[in-house]
Order: sequence, then C-alpha cells, then structure tokens
Amino acid sequence: MKILSAFTNAIKKNKGTSMVEMLICFLLLSILMVSASQMIASAMKTYSNSKKGITGREVADLLADHIEGVLEKADADEDITIYENKRIDFSDNEGRKVSIGVDANGYLDLVYGKFKDEHWRFDESLYRGYIITSMQILTVEPDVPDPSLVYIRKTDYRPGTYKLVLKLNNPKTGTYEAVRYINCMDAAAK
Repeated sequence: MKILSAFTNAIKKNKGTSMVEMLICFLLLSILMVSASQMIASAMKTYSNSKKGITGREVADLLADHIEGVLEKADADEDITIYENKRIDFSDNEGRKVSIGVDANGYLDLVYGKFKDEHWRFDESLYRGYIITSMQILTVEPDVPDPSLVYIRKTDYRPGTYKLVLKLNNPKTGTYEAVRYINCMDAAAK
C-alpha cells in the first residue's frame, strides 16, 4: 500500500513537463536529425560517385570491346596504317577496307568499304552523355620508328599488338579513361 500511495503522490506533484525539459528534448532530437541527415547525404554522394564511374566504365568498355572485335579481324599481311595515333586504317580478313576513328561529335566512327561511304555508328543513347575526347592507338615500335607517332615497347609486346586508350567525358559526371591491349588474330597466329 505504501508503494501505491507514494506513486499517487508523485503523480499529483507532477503537473506536466517544464519548458527546460522540452528545450532539452528538442535539442537532443535536432542533434540526432542533423547527424542522420549528414550520414544520408554522405551515403548518397558515395553512391552517386560510384554510379558515375560505373556508367563511364560501361560505355568505355562497350566501345573498346567493339573496336577490339573489329581490329582483331585485321589482315596482318596487309598494311595497317595509324594516323597521328588517332585513326587506324586496315583491311579486314574479308578484304574490306576499314577505318576506325572518332567523328566531329565525339562518337566512334567505323567506315567499311572501298569508297569510305559505309559508316557504322552506335546510337547516341548508348553514350549516356559521354563523348570520346581522345582515342589513341599505339602499335609496337618498328625497327624504323616514325617520329610523329608514339609506340609501345617492342620488348614488352609482340608485333600485331595494339594499345587502345579511350578518354571519355561527360560534363555532368566527369571523365573516364579505358586502356585495352589488342592482338590481331593473323599476327598472333604467325
């Protein structure tokens, strides 16, 4: 009984919460909300940055895969010409003349045929806002190098190996670079 009367006396004495208790409660609540919002903002920024990198990598890998597939079919017995490390011309294993480069809009441009009128391009939506700012194609250094070109060392790679460096840029998400080493099928067989 004593416990019950002590409890009822405590209830009668407590007529509500004071202003100080309310302020302390709101202060603690606001501190928790600020720290939670900072954690959420940090997590969203990390997610956004990783997604940007993934998108750039996906676009660069798709372009590099396509270039690799075309260049692997180069006929090693025919002349393969690289212009300023930016464009490559060759004959494929079907005897077609092929030119790989970048058009004025920053998109991959493949030209097939003798008259250079059969252009092949990916749809713009594939690029997801990225454009190719630089495409560099390097070959193994020959015995007599052209001083206007950059080469990969012949001590590290066999003839018929090409190094493809694609640099992509999206004004909203930034830049991405992909590097790929490609071996021509015919050169690898020799």
